[in-house]
Amino acid sequence: MNKKIFLRAKWASLLAISAPMIMWVFMLGHIPIIYKNLNLSETSWGIFLLIFGGVQILSGQFFTRLFIPRYGTKLMICSGVLILSISFISIILVNSYESFLLIASLFGISMGLIMPSTNSHLALIEEKTKEVLQPIFWAAMSLGAVIGAFLSIYLLNLNFSIKNSFPIIFIIGILITIVVFFLGLPKDEDYFGKSEKFSLPDKKVMIFGVILFFEFSTVGIIMEWSPLWLINDLKTPLFLGALVLISFHAGEIPSRVFGAYLIKKFGELKMGFHVVIFGCLCLFISIFSMNYIVISVSAFIFGFATGNTNPIVIRQAIKSTNENIPTTIANLMTLAFSGLMIGPGIVGLTAKYLGMTFNMFILPIIWGICAVIFLFNYKK
Repeated sequence: MNKKIFLRAKWASLLAISAPMIMWVFMLGHIPIIYKNLNLSETSWGIFLLIFGGVQILSGQFFTRLFIPRYGTKLMICSGVLILSISFISIILVNSYESFLLIASLFGISMGLIMPSTNSHLALIEEKTKEVLQPIFWAAMSLGAVIGAFLSIYLLNLNFSIKNSFPIIFIIGILITIVVFFLGLPKDEDYFGKSEKFSLPDKKVMIFGVILFFEFSTVGIIMEWSPLWLINDLKTPLFLGALVLISFHAGEIPSRVFGAYLIKKFGELKMGFHVVIFGCLCLFISIFSMNYIVISVSAFIFGFATGNTNPIVIRQAIKSTNENIPTTIANLMTLAFSGLMIGPGIVGLTAKYLGMTFNMFILPIIWGICAVIFLFNYKK
């Protein structure tokens, strides 16, 4: 076994999964401006997210079952990041809500390609090297989100317009595509097989997928709605709108970087249940303060406490089934990332009636319920 090949492929996977988070979170930091330019409402933004999520669900299953077995994970990753980069730069050309919804569809297609293929790419490396890589994979996602948020804050503070700042992120996406193409798994180490027909996942995979659906729903609400909540309800300055978002993902990073050590020392049960419940309580209590600094500190704690939930749940699901890894990953990611879009979409449709603060209170409650479901389905 050539260790250098897998080492390069590992870093290519981590770089690839950071790309969509950099671009998406950077765009979210500019949502107040896009809102104004396109005269959006909570409902119209919610519809955008629902289209994004719906297209991702369909494309994720389609590409995983038909294209990954035929063309391999690396080519699918590169295709996804390239489509995402083109979709992202197209935002500067948008002058109507209809064209904005078209971009939502392209975003959905690109994420349907990127998420299952990067997860499968890394799972193949885990299988060959016997390393625990899922925590650091999710750490790369969190780091990408923090980079995107910081770049958004920095360029907004410099008064960069969308037409000046978005091309910078587009170039980053193209560079990542090139790097992944040359450093990803070679053809003889990548996954190839027969195309599969759609079938419902195993019962256990479905349970773990539902856990991920609701957890990702809460993450999506933090990502898509916390900037607007801070600015509109808590009267936070515009350039600090992404503060809670940064704090949450900044908390996830150390938790995931040291995830393998923490899971080995304390076990998946403590990290997936006890620590999570503590983080949920911290965030829930802090929202009563209606102070963006207090909430941001609690968001950091919440991010640290929940940071290893996703890799733990995915590992549990893989252990519980005889499905091949790409199919299991595809089923999990379909449910997870549909939650990432559908949850915020529902908030958009209900925010007018329930208010954003009420929805923020729901977040730690949902995650706490997921921790209890995990507790009853945990297997050593």
